[in-house]
Amino acid sequence: MPGGRAGRAFIHQDRFEPVAKLRAVAESKKLNLREVVIDQFERGPIVGTPQQVAEKIDSFVGNDGSDGFILGSHLVLTGLDEFVDDVVPLLQERGVLRSDYEGTTLRDNLGLPIPVQREYVTAR
Repeated sequence: MPGGRAGRAFIHQDRFEPVAKLRAVAESKKLNLREVVIDQFERGPIVGTPQQVAEKIDSFVGNDGSDGFILGSHLVLTGLDEFVDDVVPLLQERGVLRSDYEGTTLRDNLGLPIPVQREYVTAR
């Protein structure tokens, strides 16, 4: 994937591996489901200068914390323009965020095969 890290699409890994890891965390820390989710997935906000934010995002993704982030007005009430104008170029310079896409569809850009068309016979 030029200009960025390759994503870890679920079709290319054991689907049950993440579940086994979460169960192990739950057992070792004696946590219920809600507590496991908080322990493993809840993160505080990323704040700082554009350089600090880019560094934190790069580090988090690079250490297998995420394939990426979703930003939206419900999450970022102010500063979305600053993020796009100041942080995105820094992430692109680091080579961790694409500046263009090769394909025209999400399927193309994720490198997923086109599903085989199957013909179905309907009962009469």
